[in-house]
Amino acid sequence: MFWGLRPMVRIYLGFNKMDWFKLLLDVGAKNVLFSFADVREGNIRDGNLTNIKNSGVSVIVDSGAVNFANRGIDDYPTSYLDSYVDFIKKNSEWVDAFVVPDVIGNYEKTLKYANYLLNAGVNIEKLIFVVHSPHTGGDFRNAFKPIDMGFKYIGFGGWGKMAGASYDSKVKYLDETYWDVVNAGAKVHFFGITDEDLLFRYMPFSCDSVSWTKSASLNSQLYMSDGSIVQLFRNDRGGVLDSISFDTLEKIVGYGFDKYFGDYRLMLYALNIKYYLNLEKIINTPDLRETYLKMKSMSSFNQSFYRCLYNYLYALTGNKEVDNTPRRWVNALNEYLSGYRYNVYDVIGKEFSAPSDNSVIRVKIPFSSMCIHHLLPFYGHVIIEYRPSDRILGLSKFSRVVNVLSRRLQIQERLTKEIYDVLNDVLRPQELKVKIRAKHLCSRDRGIRVGSVFETEVSSSGSGDDREGTA
Repeated sequence: MFWGLRPMVRIYLGFNKMDWFKLLLDVGAKNVLFSFADVREGNIRDGNLTNIKNSGVSVIVDSGAVNFANRGIDDYPTSYLDSYVDFIKKNSEWVDAFVVPDVIGNYEKTLKYANYLLNAGVNIEKLIFVVHSPHTGGDFRNAFKPIDMGFKYIGFGGWGKMAGASYDSKVKYLDETYWDVVNAGAKVHFFGITDEDLLFRYMPFSCDSVSWTKSASLNSQLYMSDGSIVQLFRNDRGGVLDSISFDTLEKIVGYGFDKYFGDYRLMLYALNIKYYLNLEKIINTPDLRETYLKMKSMSSFNQSFYRCLYNYLYALTGNKEVDNTPRRWVNALNEYLSGYRYNVYDVIGKEFSAPSDNSVIRVKIPFSSMCIHHLLPFYGHVIIEYRPSDRILGLSKFSRVVNVLSRRLQIQERLTKEIYDVLNDVLRPQELKVKIRAKHLCSRDRGIRVGSVFETEVSSSGSGDDREGTA
C-alpha cells in the first residue's frame, strides 16, 4: 500500500507532453508527475493516460496551480474542480497521489478547495495538501491544520520563489516546521526541489523537479571524428555559452544517448533526467550517499584550494598561464596517491603451488612514489629476490604490489618494509630480500642538495640502508 513506511526518497520527474514521457521511460524514470491542467487542455489525452497507467510508473498528478498563477487567476472555476474530482475518482486506483487545488501563498483558499474535494467524496489518503513558503506570502506552519483534519501527506511549495534565497534561509523556514510535521506522522513532498543539500538534509518522502526542461537555443557546432555534428548550446540565463564538453559527450555515448544526436534538446534533457535518477539512487543507498557527500565536500575544498594556490602563483609569477596549474597539479597528485584506493592483498590474486628446487627468483620493478615530508617524487627500482617454499606468484603480481604501495605518501624505508611484509605474508618463502634503489628530488633539488641516490634493504637476514649513496 502506498502509505506503508518506506525509508526511501522518490524523485518525480515532470512532463507536459507525451514525447517527454516517452523520453522519461527511455532513460529509465520510474516516478513521474504531470498536471491536470495539461489533461484539460488536451496535451495528455485519455489514450495517453492508458499508456501511462500500463507503463507501471509511479505517478503524482498536480492540480494545475502554476498554470492559473501564471495567468493571474487565483480562483479555480467550478467546472475545473468538478472535472478534477471526476478525474481523481476514475484514476485513483493507479495514481499515487493527487495535489489539492492550491492557491500559491493563500492557505484559506487552498483549505476551501481541499474541503470541496473531501465533500465530493475524494479519499483523503490520496491527497497532498500544499503549504507555501514565506517567500510567496505563505507559512509552512499552516501544515498542522490539515494534519489535524486527517491529511497524511503534506506538500511544501514555493521553491521557485525561494530560488534566490540563501541555503541558511531555506533551512531556517524548513526547520521551524519540517521535523514536527514528520513527527506528527505525516509524509512530506517537496515541490520543485532542485537543491541537493536540502534533499540530503531532510530526505523527504518524495519530491519533484522539472528543472531538466531547460530552454536552449542553437549556437555553434562540434564536428565529431565520425563525421557527425553535435550542436553547442547557449543557455538563456545571461546568454552564457554552455558548450558540451568531451566529458559530456562520453557520458552521452556511455548512457546510450547518442541516438538523440538528431534532436539536441532531447539529448540534454536525457542527461538531466539521468542525473536525477542517479541522485535518487545515491540518496537511497547509505554507502553511496556517504561517498557522494565526501566527494562533494572535497570538491568544495578543491575549489577554495585552487583559488588560493592560483592567487599565490599569479602573485609570484605575474603570469596568467598558471590559471589551470592548481587543477593540473591536484590531478597529478591524485595519480601519485592512487594506491590508497586499493587493498594490496586484493590485487595479488592467487598464488601458485610450486615444488621447491632451491632456486632463487629475482624480479626488478621500476616505481615512482611521493615523499610524505615534501610532496616531491622519488623514483627508481625495487629488486625482489626470494627462494620459494611451496608457492610462487605470477610476475605481474609483484608489479601490482609495488604499484599499490608506492602510489601513496611514503618514505623509502617504510615502502621497503611494507613490500617485504606483504610478500613474506603471502609466500612464506625460505628466503626473501627486498631492496630499493631510488633518487629523491627532495634531496637533490632543495635543502643541502646532497647526492640523491639511496638504497634500502629488508631481508630475512635483517635490514639495512645506504644513506650515503651517490648519483
